[in-house]
Amino acid sequence: MVVKRDADGHLADPAAWSEAIGMELARGVGIELGPRHWRVLRALRGFHAETGVSPSMRPLVRLLRDAGAGELASSVALLKLFPSPPGNPASPAVLAARIAGLPRPDKCLSRTVAGGSRRRRDGSRSCAAHSTTTRSSALVR
Repeated sequence: MVVKRDADGHLADPAAWSEAIGMELARGVGIELGPRHWRVLRALRGFHAETGVSPSMRPLVRLLRDAGAGELASSVALLKLFPSPPGNPASPAVLAARIAGLPRPDKCLSRTVAGGSRRRRDGSRSCAAHSTTTRSSALVR
């Protein structure tokens, strides 16, 4: 299965993703996907579908916690599920986003503008979606 990827290895078109592609991407970094991995990947894809944002580590932990997946809602748990491949350090959020077929998460290093909305320097939205604390538990089923 050949899919177009960007320079970081993320799919160029998230809509081209399928579970088979996700399994192939995971195998490429030495991860065999189990039920806990799929809960994280489905939460990521649901969040991205809802907001257009790939969450970085803290928002991902919060998303999982708020969705009732407390056993997965820690940096340590995510590091165990999505360890960096040798010679290619990446945070679990970046690696999970790659396997989920999503763009690389932003690091949320943006300035706050009036009204508390966060925007990138170019004016596009960066982290505003991350500030929402309630998420549907359906995202991690």
